[in-house]
Amino acid sequence: MKSALALVIALFTLPAAAHDGHGVAGALLAAAVHPLTGLDHLAGMLAIGLWSRQQKLPTWLALSFVVTMAGGAFGVGLLGWSGAGELALVAGVALLGWLLASGAQVRAVAVVGLVAVLALLHGLAHGNELAAPASATGYLLTSTLLVLAGRLVATDLLLRRCGMALGAVGLCLLAGVA
Repeated sequence: MKSALALVIALFTLPAAAHDGHGVAGALLAAAVHPLTGLDHLAGMLAIGLWSRQQKLPTWLALSFVVTMAGGAFGVGLLGWSGAGELALVAGVALLGWLLASGAQVRAVAVVGLVAVLALLHGLAHGNELAAPASATGYLLTSTLLVLAGRLVATDLLLRRCGMALGAVGLCLLAGVA
């Protein structure tokens, strides 16, 4: 939790010169809204929060998704990005939806591995879209809030129903109809 907070604070200290011409406030706002308007991102962040709740994982593990995603976003210049990654992202949403709907308990090492891979892919995808490093602050704050919102669902039945809905969203995204 402390490392996630440190990352958010560090992002607020980015130099003002690193903006996209719309000013820091414009970049911050545009990036903060994106996770709410990008269906893949909205579904992915909520799915991580819901699944971490269902698996009875600590909050810090769910938030490590956001930290790893930030690493992917900042590493996009080194690692590159291809359109095939988008397919992996929406497949991840469908997979998490299925896992939620099934209620399957997954071994901790598999959970950590899956969360890390999905976070890195998501970070690479969205790091490729960020207008400027300063816009990362809004993007990461909204992403964190979405993950935490997913953790608020308390009943097993509701977690499974959310999983069914997210699985359907993932499949629609894979089919290109959403």
